[in-house]
Amino acid sequence: MGPVRWTQDALKDPVVAGAKARTAVAHWHGDTYTPVPGATLLASTDRYTQQAFRLGRSYGFQFHLELTAKELGRWLELGAEDLSTRGKDLEELKAQLPKLKAAEAENTQLLQRLAHELAKGLRAP
Repeated sequence: MGPVRWTQDALKDPVVAGAKARTAVAHWHGDTYTPVPGATLLASTDRYTQQAFRLGRSYGFQFHLELTAKELGRWLELGAEDLSTRGKDLEELKAQLPKLKAAEAENTQLLQRLAHELAKGLRAP
């Protein structure tokens, strides 16, 4: 988990507009994707440039706006043995949960705007 940086294009996007330039989100992955031809890059992290994009009315996110700190904490507990095997420090990961908790209202607003945009796209001819 950690922050994503929204691009300038993202901050003008109907879904992302109004978000802080950096948003704490849940992501638990070790991969990325190649740029999508014709897509607008929306977000990056320190580790991966490609973290979110928009192509026409479609959006792609490599993180979880819907994941709350409480639920991620539960995932960490359930995966504690696996995390330990992979050399991850459970307490260090859990120490990041307050940042995610603080971003939950903003992430919920982003999800609501995303749902609204997707619904508009479904209604469009």
